[in-house]
Amino acid sequence: MTILKFDKLKFEKLSCPNGCSNSDRKIIIGKDTLHELEGTFTIVRCNNCGLSRTSPRPDQKSVGYYYPDNYRPYSSATIMPSSKGIWKSIRTWVRNNVSGKTTDYLPANSSGRLLEIGCSTGKFLNAASNLGWQVEGVEFSKIAARHARAQGHQVIVGQLETVELPANSYDVVVGWMVLEHLHNPSAVLSHLYMAMKPNGVLILSVPNFNSWSRRIFGQFWYGLQLPTHLFHFTEPSLRKTLEKKGFINCKFSYQANIKDFVLSLSIFLKNKGYIRFSSVLRNMVESAGLKIHLFYPVAALAAVLKGSSRMVVVVRKPH
Repeated sequence: MTILKFDKLKFEKLSCPNGCSNSDRKIIIGKDTLHELEGTFTIVRCNNCGLSRTSPRPDQKSVGYYYPDNYRPYSSATIMPSSKGIWKSIRTWVRNNVSGKTTDYLPANSSGRLLEIGCSTGKFLNAASNLGWQVEGVEFSKIAARHARAQGHQVIVGQLETVELPANSYDVVVGWMVLEHLHNPSAVLSHLYMAMKPNGVLILSVPNFNSWSRRIFGQFWYGLQLPTHLFHFTEPSLRKTLEKKGFINCKFSYQANIKDFVLSLSIFLKNKGYIRFSSVLRNMVESAGLKIHLFYPVAALAAVLKGSSRMVVVVRKPH
């Protein structure tokens, strides 16, 4: 296995993938706040379609440097704290009624063929399989894919831009926080469109670049995650991107997620030198205890007002 070094990485500039003329303006300059690896990165916004992107960015052979083995989505399991009595009841109610479940977005028919792009260790594949879906996955990380395969799932390892998918085969395609990581989301959406059955459903979640947290914290917004997030979507820019590829019936919803705000505040405080307070906030999120769940009413309000940090879009391929 080749170990990448920063001085060997290659960076590239790109034009707007929607085919717009070169007319951009700088929005944010920031660094990797997730793993604190080297590099300074710029986000530019297309003045024509409004799509924001990281440019320059690591090319496809270099971007793996910013996905170390301790990258959180590659973790094989999430350990939840134990709780008893009323506190357990409160946490369960909040998680089921406020924060919601990803499987809630699936169509009522649960007998079809489902593909998850960026399936990580297979947590969602397990949940969808338990509902009756015939599940398959695609995953970039060999380590994460190994965990998913160990649970009995069929997983293709590779970059979405290059994997081969059968045409007109899937009733549902899902991707949770994946599209923003892709070097060529436009090409991948075309690829997925061809792989879906007529009237098939595509479900995607992405960070909301118009969120309250992003507007407050700027370069310290947790959802920014430079440079692994190569594109930065708003509802209008994502709608245009999807409709350009032929998808119809775009329906957006916003997820209640207070963790993003708390982690953004933690990053901000750490960069201002308040290390101890920053650690307290991060530990609060990682413990997933009662304190963090008490903030969910605020997160729910942000979701209703389209100011939360995560949005989900459900679209269809025409008959």
